[in-house]
Amino acid sequence: MAAIAYYDDTNSILKFSRFGNFSLRTDDVATDGAGLYASLAYSRTGLPTIAYLATTNRCLEVASFNGTAWQTTIIDISQSAGWYASLAFSPSGQPAIAYYDGFNRDLKFAQRALFTGK
Repeated sequence: MAAIAYYDDTNSILKFSRFGNFSLRTDDVATDGAGLYASLAYSRTGLPTIAYLATTNRCLEVASFNGTAWQTTIIDISQSAGWYASLAFSPSGQPAIAYYDGFNRDLKFAQRALFTGK
């Protein structure tokens, strides 16, 4: 299955699209200006997780699909945190994000079990 996470600039929405079984399905994942610098990765269970900059709150957030619905979690509430997010899962299944904090001019790393996408 081919998939992509992207920011719909016209509607200010984070979207997730996947193509499988000869059809395209698109979900609105997060609204209200969320979704810049989206980074998509799949958990060990095969469910998608997206790290992104929420422009309204200007913070790093993660959206995880639980098989039925998308759930969002704020990871770093520092002003302008979340630029250029890069999400990956460790061999143990823990999500990890490298990202830039524009306000503090720092490269940061977050790893938490709260947004595993299980």
